Formats: sequence, C-alpha cells, structure tokens
Amino acid sequence: MHLRQPIVLPFGRPLTALIHARFSTEEQRQSSIDDQIASCRAFLDASLPKGTKASQVKIDVIKEPEVSGEIADRPGINQVWAGIESKRWDLIIAEESSRLYRHHTKAGELFESAVDAGVRVICPSDYSDTADDDWPDRLHMCQMQHARSNFYTRKRIERAHDGLWARGAAVGNTVIGYKRRCTVPATKTEPAKGPFYDEIDEETAPVIREVFKRIANGETAAEVGEWLDSIKFAKAKWSRQAKWTAGNVNAIIRRTIYRGFETFRKKKAKRKLRTGKSEYVWNDEDKIQTRQSPHLRIVSDHLWYKANEVVDKRRVFQKPVRGAGHLLRGTTRQRRGLLAGVFTCGVCGSPMYSHGKTDGVFRCSGASKGTCWYRGYCMRERVYPAVLEAVVDAVLSIDGVRDAVLVCVRELHGKGGSVATELKKLDKDEKKLVAAIEQLSTAVESGDGPLTSLTSRLADRERDLAIVRSRRREVEEQAGRKEKLPSAAKLLEHLEAVKGQLLGDEARAAVILRRCFSGRSWSMRSMSRSS
Repeated sequence: MHLRQPIVLPFGRPLTALIHARFSTEEQRQSSIDDQIASCRAFLDASLPKGTKASQVKIDVIKEPEVSGEIADRPGINQVWAGIESKRWDLIIAEESSRLYRHHTKAGELFESAVDAGVRVICPSDYSDTADDDWPDRLHMCQMQHARSNFYTRKRIERAHDGLWARGAAVGNTVIGYKRRCTVPATKTEPAKGPFYDEIDEETAPVIREVFKRIANGETAAEVGEWLDSIKFAKAKWSRQAKWTAGNVNAIIRRTIYRGFETFRKKKAKRKLRTGKSEYVWNDEDKIQTRQSPHLRIVSDHLWYKANEVVDKRRVFQKPVRGAGHLLRGTTRQRRGLLAGVFTCGVCGSPMYSHGKTDGVFRCSGASKGTCWYRGYCMRERVYPAVLEAVVDAVLSIDGVRDAVLVCVRELHGKGGSVATELKKLDKDEKKLVAAIEQLSTAVESGDGPLTSLTSRLADRERDLAIVRSRRREVEEQAGRKEKLPSAAKLLEHLEAVKGQLLGDEARAAVILRRCFSGRSWSMRSMSRSS
C-alpha cells in the first residue's frame, strides 16, 4: 500500500504507534500473529520519513490469539479502546480491519472514535487509511467482504459436516463408550487422518450397560455417580471436574446413540449481532438430522426406554419450558443461584457475581470489565452459611411460622414419619432381590453360565433377602408401638439443634424450606402480614 498522506513525526517527542495482531480459532496458527507483526513493522519502516532513527519511534504490540473478531468485548480490543480514549498512540496499524473487528458496527465505531481522538488508523491489506477522506467507504466495503468470507466459511464447514454425516462418519466429540477409528493411520511424520468412524469400546461398554441397569432398577443418579467414582471410571476429556454428578449420569441415560440411533444438530449456534458472541439454541425439529447406527448399539431398546422412564418420573417439572419461554432465558449462570443479584460492590455499585463452579467467590462485575479498581472477593463457603443463618432466623421469628412447622411435624408423625420412609425403602429392596433371585434361578435351570458362580450368587441374594425381611419385621413392630409425639417446646428445641444442618447445603436448604411451606397459603399470608 502506498500512502497518499505521509506519516509525519511529531515535534519534540517520539512517534507512538500500536501494532495489533489477532488470529481466530479457525486458523489455529500462532505463527500468523508473528507474520502480521513482521508485516506491519516492515510497512511502518518503509512509510517513515527517510533518516528516521529508532529512538524517534516507540512501538507497542497487542496480541489476540485464538479469538474471533466477531466478538465485541475482548481483552485485547478493550486495551485498544482505552488507548484511543487516552490518546496513547499517534498511529494504529493492523494488517486489515478484520484483525481489529470482524464486526461492521463495532469497526465503524472504533475508527470513528480514533479519528475524533486524532489517532490515525492504517490497514495496509485493506488499503484503508483514516488520513484519506474516503476511508469510510473503503472500510464499509472491506468489512462487507470480511463478513461475506465468514458466511461462506460457515457454509463450507456445514457442508463438510453434512457430507461426513451422510457417509456414516463421526461428527462431533467422542461419546463415552466408543472410540474413533481413522481412515489413514498415523505415520512417523504425519498424524492420523479422517474421515473418522465410531466403534464400540469393549472396555467401557459394559460400564455403560451397568449404568442403564442400575437406573432402570431404581437407583438414583447420585448413587450411580458414586459407584462410577468408586470404580474410577473416567469421564470425557473436556469435563471440568473428574467427579461424577447426577447430571452426568442422566446425560448418559438420555443419549440415543446407546440404542443405535444417532441425532445431529439438535442445537445450533446463533450469533448475537450486538456482542458477536454465539449461543446454542434448540434447532427446529425438521432440521435435526438422524440416522440408524445398529453397529453402535450398547443397550437394548427395552432397557433404554425403561431407564429413561425412571428418569422422567423423577423430574420436578414434568413438562419443562425450554428455549425462549424459559424464565432464565438469557441469564448467565453467574447471575443464578441463591444470592444472585443481591450483593453490590461498595466502590462502584455494580452487582457482584458468583465466579467458580465448586470453590467459588463473589467478585465485582465491574472489576472484570476494567471499570472498577476493587478486585477483592469473598469466599462463597463463608458467605452462604452466614446469610442462610440470618434468613432462617428471620423466617422462624415471623408469627405463624413455628406453628406451621409444628403442624408439618404432626402430619409427618401421623403418616409414620421416618418409619414409613424406611418401610418403603425395604419394600423396594425386597422387590429387587426377589427379581434377582428369579433371574438367577432361571439361569441355573437353563445352564446359562458357570453353575458354581450362579449358585454362589443365588445364595448371596437369598441371604440378603432374609436380612431385608428380618429388618422389615422389626420396623413393622416399631410402627405398631406408636410413640407419643414430644411437646411443642421439645420440638422447637430440637429444631434449634438441627438448624445448623440446614445451613450446610444450599440445595438442601431450599428443598427443606419449600417442603415446609408448600401448600400452606394461610401461613404464608400471615407471614407477609407480619413482615
């Protein structure tokens, strides 16, 4: 690019210049940034007046690796904005305008702000220079070309995925229980090449079958997760934590690939025009692609549907609302939780959000954006117990609440309380053991498996059944001896003693409080009047 307006050195001080370099996640080449910086340095050296000394030019460099230019809020570009506002540089050089922004609106705002601040912006590959009068037209045309390039790149990637899907090749991440087979094996100099195809991993597939059997037989997802942890069953490589959760187990139960039926594009990425960030939204039903993959079947249809039926019955909301109709639609996870939106920063007044999934903290939202200098934080493990204790004390001090708790306790006592719960559990255990004994007896009669192993397992199950039935008789005798309920004073004294247990778990506290007051509109009305 030949400059129509030459670069003039300021009088009495060195020329301050910024070189900005960025490459997106699609390129995945760290050398791209080095090439951009070298190209911009060479252009600046060639454009400076002859005889310019190195001491007369001061160059800053801002690098943004592996980040899309469509995103409006980025740490690197935020530094550029701050430098423009403070008039830190005389000149900004980027290989092309898309390195600063691949976002038409934000690129125009950045260039306009730079011109107003007296900062010159040059993009050699775009032949764009804010010293020329026609720079808005050139910027507009170049940004249109960059946006069109991104559009066609997305279409090419989409077509490539469609082609892989039509051929039966693997698309997306590897699911637990399967492994990838390459088309071209790796050599000493070249990595393995695709298309890649999924096949059952015989080492992990038995664990997946056992997970479905346990859920179908009535075990909770949390119990199955504890079992997976006990056998040290590895999660996916991209998992944030190694421990299995109930959500992880339910996610396995929901996957249709385990019964040999694959789905693709149930969700799609949708870019926000103002921020440039993408979010995954539910795709239209007619655009979801499916295919039968009998070679990937790990569990039978009967077992898959039975396990999913058990999970469906446990859902709190049988008909959940998802998509645009959800109440938390558009709310980030940092703004959800027990104390979301309650705390504010004492310096700038911005809301303090919860950061971190396990050992989290509350931090000022303005600090992460650079608008607040206060970077202190408070540990969530200290905040929750203190706030919950104050809330529980305040709730129990309201007129009518303690009476409502006593009514709830008397109702539970009338229904059997913990005795009824234990009887229900023993009934469930007895049914499971009876079913297991019937299956083992059938296997012994048909000779399906080693006889010694089958008879040993059958004896163990019969012993377990005898223990369960013995315990059930004891509980039934205990239920027959109806114990007298303690006085109201004793119950309230016990409530104060166990109140600390309520403060130990945020999720448990929410469940207990909801159970105490659900369906008691009269008590809630009395509480609202007294408050």
